[in-house]
Amino acid sequence: MTTMGFANIGNLTVMAMERFLLVAYPMKRLSIRHAYILAFLVWIYALSLSLPPFFNWGAYGLEAGNISCSVSWEKRDPETHNDTYIGFLFVFGFFLPIIIITSSYCGIIKTLKNTGKLIGARNRREKKVTRMVYLMILAFLIAWLPYAVLALATQYFNVQPSHTVALLPALFAKSSICYNPIIYAIMTVQFPKIWKKNVFHQSKR
Repeated sequence: MTTMGFANIGNLTVMAMERFLLVAYPMKRLSIRHAYILAFLVWIYALSLSLPPFFNWGAYGLEAGNISCSVSWEKRDPETHNDTYIGFLFVFGFFLPIIIITSSYCGIIKTLKNTGKLIGARNRREKKVTRMVYLMILAFLIAWLPYAVLALATQYFNVQPSHTVALLPALFAKSSICYNPIIYAIMTVQFPKIWKKNVFHQSKR
């Protein structure tokens, strides 16, 4: 679950960078080969963040309400150095991706302002895809920010929330995986057409 969470933010970071490169350098498109390489690197990135507890740096444990296993945010163990592992997670798994994502979108806005209003069907389509990626990133931040704040407060400020207070951010964060398919379905023109075609085809059978 931890690996999937970091893969999610890694993919969103790569998508934000890809949107910036497409707007700033429209002639330099990513090839399928590059996409496969980036996807592979995202999973390496996610595993490098989630595997250290298996090598005695950090620890996993049950979350509030015992709904799932996750990083033991509240644990303070000098043997596993859980505090430094959590710091490592937040620097490379949360703050750095957010900085890259924010910089990419600031670059997109600046580029669009400098080049003037984009026209043409292709540019309108690219702007719509950019909006879709922006919504995915926004949904991710809204879902995970309360969880991240609570985790930091628990480890570094000795905050001890009740089970109910600790459970809600965890449930909200885990639900973030549901948002991207919904946003994609709403923002992609081809999706409803193909969906209707397939449903109609199945009903005819």
